[in-house]
Formats: sequence, C-alpha cells, structure tokens
Amino acid sequence: MAAARRPAPIVLLSDVVDTSQQLTGDPGQGWTKVECASKKAYGCGDHGQELVDGLTLYVRHGDAPVLTSSLAIRVADAALRRFDSELELSCRRWMDTLVVRHRMTTLGRVQMAEEQGLTVIFLVFRRDLYLVYDHAGASLSMIRCLPDPPFVPISTMKPVVVPDRHGSSDFELFLMARRGSSPSAAAHDDVLCVSTPATRANPASDGAWQVQGQVKLEEPFNTDVAFSLQGKGFWANLLQGLMYCDDLHAAGDVVDFSFIELPPGCRRRDLEQQMGADEYNEMVMDVQMRLTRTMACVGDSVCFVCIDHAKQYADDQWKKEWEVSARELWGFDGFKEAGLPEAPPEYRLLTADGDLCVMLADQSKFPRPYHQVTVVDDLCVLDVRGKRLLWHGLVHEYPCT
Repeated sequence: MAAARRPAPIVLLSDVVDTSQQLTGDPGQGWTKVECASKKAYGCGDHGQELVDGLTLYVRHGDAPVLTSSLAIRVADAALRRFDSELELSCRRWMDTLVVRHRMTTLGRVQMAEEQGLTVIFLVFRRDLYLVYDHAGASLSMIRCLPDPPFVPISTMKPVVVPDRHGSSDFELFLMARRGSSPSAAAHDDVLCVSTPATRANPASDGAWQVQGQVKLEEPFNTDVAFSLQGKGFWANLLQGLMYCDDLHAAGDVVDFSFIELPPGCRRRDLEQQMGADEYNEMVMDVQMRLTRTMACVGDSVCFVCIDHAKQYADDQWKKEWEVSARELWGFDGFKEAGLPEAPPEYRLLTADGDLCVMLADQSKFPRPYHQVTVVDDLCVLDVRGKRLLWHGLVHEYPCT
C-alpha cells in the first residue's frame, strides 16, 4: 500500500475573491461556509450592520496535490438592496462606473491571510471596505476604509496589523493615506491612520479611524510588503528598502519613521547602473522584483529573499544568512525523486519558520496558449539550510497570499 501523502505545511489563498453572481445566489459546488460567530460593521453607514449580517464568506479548499484555496462572498438580496439604495444617495459620482444595470458590482482582493490570526479582504463597493476575519474568535468585522474628510490610501492597500496594545484579543490596523481627493495631493498631507477597538467604538457613522500624525516620505514609496514585528510597523519596497516605525502609538504631529536600504547590489540604483535607467528596464526590474523577491519576519528577525545575480549582499545592517544557486536547489535531497522540473524558482514566500516556498514554472510548457485559463505549476517548500525538499504540490491562479 502506498504511503499516505503528508499534509501541506502551508495554505495558499488566491488573491482574487469570488464576487460573481452580483454577490447573491449560491456560489456553486465545492464551496463551504466559513463559521462566523459574530459580525460587526464599523463606520459603514446606517445599513452597514444589516449588510454584514447578511454577508456570508465561503472557502473552497484545494484538493491535494493542488494547493490553491479560494474565498467567495455572497450577500442576502434584501440587505444588498438596502445598502445599495443608501449609497445611491451618498456616494460620489465618479464611482458610478461600478454600477452595472442598476446593481452594484464588487471587486475583492485578499490583502493578508492568517497573519496575526487575521485574514483581511479589501472590498470595492461604491464605498471601499475592509473585511477582517479573526480565526481564533470566528468573528467578522466590516470596516470602512479611512475616515472623512476624504483620505486616499497611498503606498499600499494592505494595512499593518498590530495586536491591541491594551491586551485584549482585538486588533489595530495602520494605513498610510493622503489627505485630499487625489493621490497627487501635496506630500505634507501624507498621514498615518489607525483603527483601534477604541476608534471603532465611535458610534458616528464616519468613525472607526483616527489620524495618528503626519508621515514624511522623502520620495515616492510604493509598498510591496507590509507587516509588524514586536509592535513595530514595517513597510518594504523590494527595490528600495525598509521603512519602519518603532512606536506606532507615539503622540505628536509627526510620526517618526526610519529607513534601511537594501543590501548593496540589490537596490534600484545599483540595477539601473547595470541595466540603464530607461522606461523599458524600469518595467523589467518591477516584473523581476515581483517574481524573485520577498521580505518577512522570521522569529525576531526581518528576512529579505533575493533570487537574482547581485554580487554582494551583506553590509552593516544586513547579514547574509544563506546563498544557494538554482542548480544547487535542484540537487536538494528529495528533489529529483519528486520528479520536479529543473526550472527557475519564482513567486517566493517565507514561512514563519524560515523555510522557503518557491514556484517552479516548467519551461517546456512555454509559450502558454492564450486560451489556457488555468495554469498549474509545481510549488516547493524547501529547508535551505538543510538542503532538502520538505513538501511539494501544485498551485494555480497565482500569485497567492
């Protein structure tokens, strides 16, 4: 009898949330309701609580060996109509493009999956919302994105999540924003906004957030990865460096941030010197960055993974932990036995234990036919220090969280 396959050490969640069928109706076979012991709306208008009460989350787990799981959202028709009618009276005209045949269409993206015990979804109705699911308490919070007067998120839509500083099981969200109706507003209007249990207790319909203080960004900073560690907030650009705040709760007009550049050879300006700084090379760098770099906290450290040809990594702020070539990776214990392709590693992730997850796109399958809707490739979990394959499976509809 063949040995039972080991369960996957990770779960991959598709970034795209199924919001089809105009949010109503059965999502179909294979979907399971997510348990919600409590639901609460914050700053979402007079009918926000009715909307979240009528909202159901569904999950469709990947069937081994395919690893990718997905989420879906459906809303009771009566609750949706009531919320829809409120928005017709209150929302800005430029959002009318999201209305199709007099019904509200919705876009959903997973911003984080089971970080700090939370899964966070960013929803675009004609009002932008966050759905925050607490796995420990099976609670669902629907929070309006940013306060009035109008604030526009900048740098990233993913909030940094920090456990409640008062010791409860609740959470705090931190999001950088720009005061004004356009992301092109003056730089001195950049602020850090926070949503805490106390601000969410504000009974006003525009509650849930408060401005913590101004943020001084020296140059345009687009965040690729955002996370917290030991109460500190981190926003990382994988071609520039790491912006962080030691004290997110410090009182004052300005929130103090520090900046750590990436190691030598990994910075945008280093790559521009090698490749040239024209528009095409800028696009190539951005694409390669999404394929080959990541940053995450592992234990008490912040780790940066870079799969490229930089010649030097360590400096006075970064310590090189390990280095491995793709050819060495293909020779790890268990790799050949698993029948995995000798393909360049891409779409990298770091686990909390420091293991490396990479996707291997079989080059013999390229070019992909345009009509091929679902692309399936191999995913590996690797112990780089021990030079062994821990687990492998299949993944589709990547990138994932």
